[in-house]
Amino acid sequence: MFEEKNNKKDRYILKHKDISCLVFEVKNGEITQTEIKNNEHLPLIFHIKKNEKAKINLQSWISRRIIPASRMKYDRLLECLRINDLERLEFVLENKALSLTDCYWIKKEQSNYNWGNVNYYKNDFNQDLINIYLDSTISPEYRNLIPLTPSNTLDGYLPKAWVIRNGERWLYKRSSIENREILNEVICSKILKEVGIDCVEYILTDYKGKESSACKCIGNENIDIISANDFTNLYKRENETDIECVCRALKEIYGNDNKFYEMVEMDFILANRDRHWSNFSFIRDAETLKYIRFAPIYDNGNSLWYNRPLNKIGTNDDYLMVSNTKLFDIKNKILKGRIEIPKDKIKDNLNIILESEYEEERKQRIYTESCRWLDMLFEE
Repeated sequence: MFEEKNNKKDRYILKHKDISCLVFEVKNGEITQTEIKNNEHLPLIFHIKKNEKAKINLQSWISRRIIPASRMKYDRLLECLRINDLERLEFVLENKALSLTDCYWIKKEQSNYNWGNVNYYKNDFNQDLINIYLDSTISPEYRNLIPLTPSNTLDGYLPKAWVIRNGERWLYKRSSIENREILNEVICSKILKEVGIDCVEYILTDYKGKESSACKCIGNENIDIISANDFTNLYKRENETDIECVCRALKEIYGNDNKFYEMVEMDFILANRDRHWSNFSFIRDAETLKYIRFAPIYDNGNSLWYNRPLNKIGTNDDYLMVSNTKLFDIKNKILKGRIEIPKDKIKDNLNIILESEYEEERKQRIYTESCRWLDMLFEE
């Protein structure tokens, strides 16, 4: 696919909006030379691993700008896209490493592109190959073309794709188990919204007849979404825990750390088994690099006993799994004295579960167990 291109030398620039961060050379499909132009605006991995060679950090950053090996039906997806492991770098470069989560991208040194005419927040992208990303099915008209789309830089296990819908960018996602993950995205976002938590709003929709969840893009062409994992790796002080680092940052932004404890409180009640440190984020201004807010809560699909049969919902092993996610530990009373949302307010809005599209017996069981876990959280 890329044989002819890989036999020549090219120079590229890693950009942050229109700021040149780093110039690098690619020869025979390998990065051979790097030169830092603006250290301050480099991606966070360069600052987290500041003692590492720039070439190594660039390779690590580029590895995040392509579909991860953990993606469901990964091999089939790469087959549909006609990528093999030797072509991954070229694939990212041809796509300019563009994403809908930050303002970083890559251009050829001699090209005339700028952030305004390439970013996917304002410019259209390929809509013809969405079936590849959602279903790993090939379109007959696809013939070794580079799919220019931010769907290439999406992380995570479930099939997903960016779709332009009435001029807006929407993320469509499929489930792995009987549509449970996408149903949970919708249910949990409704509950979180009603109890007053800033969250991404999900809706149930379909793409070409198959049910999906969908949410609007929370990014724009002026901000970067920074995972809590990268944030803590860079900003954590000596003898400070990850939680203390996040809470200190929230106090600096808001004057309190309520948002963290609200998230953790609801994750426990809704049995969220997937709130890892790359699954919540901060938002910073891409020009000033100032952190301006906590990102709306997203990715709640692995909640509400999504992968459990009816008779296993709410069992003790689920309690242990949720309460030991390293984000918090009920036994250690991380939430003791820090409960932010009143019990009655939560209880009233758990009724949303009973209005969901789950079969009657399952949603009754989920509701009962969520109420029980709510009681556990508030018991002395």
